[in-house]
Amino acid sequence: YRYHKPMYQRRAFWITLAVVIIIFSIAYVILFYSKLQMTEILVEGNEQVSAEEIKTLANNAVKHNISRSIIIFNSKKLREKILITYSQIESAKVERIFPHTVLITIQERVPVALFCVKLCLNIDKHGVVFGETQEPANDQIVFRGDTSEETVRAVLKVNSELKDNF
Repeated sequence: YRYHKPMYQRRAFWITLAVVIIIFSIAYVILFYSKLQMTEILVEGNEQVSAEEIKTLANNAVKHNISRSIIIFNSKKLREKILITYSQIESAKVERIFPHTVLITIQERVPVALFCVKLCLNIDKHGVVFGETQEPANDQIVFRGDTSEETVRAVLKVNSELKDNF
């Protein structure tokens, strides 16, 4: 019969306990340390879409997290949510600026044509339909009635080539 030391007297027990305490301490700092909590949201590049609307969308995205920690903040998810919610936005970039700021830089779509049936919709240089408008600007192409998607894309391509080359 061999004598075994009680578990609390073994070195492996204390090393394991120290590692567990360190891991939980790091997790606590990452999740709840006040200096790493997202407190400021900046929006750049917006003209049509309100900065307050985008900030509200960002705050709602963070509201579902366990904390407002900038370290665990999912910037890709917010970027996708912005692009899905606002058809006027062509691209969005979401950056973390440590220790507590998120910068959202957006590029809005520029209307180059209109598609009008009962109401007029904007069309950008890629042929993406977005947003409603009342009347065309002087340099916009206007499609009326029953125009096919291929025709719209072809006219927009020609228009782009003309602007780029002349």
